[in-house]
Amino acid sequence: MDDISRGPIPSLEYMKYQIRRIAELKINTLTYYTEYVVRSEKHPEFAPPTGALSIAE
Repeated sequence: MDDISRGPIPSLEYMKYQIRRIAELKINTLTYYTEYVVRSEKHPEFAPPTGALSIAE
């Protein structure tokens, strides 16, 4: 489990790297703990103005 809600929000490239690295270690589960870092279409004001992840990401 990686808490991406606290501290700097990781970039999409870093998250992809993290997934590849965890797969190399033969770990088959990764959970991201998110509170407000994902910008939704209905309520984009809940996410920070810069650095938030989109639903597509």
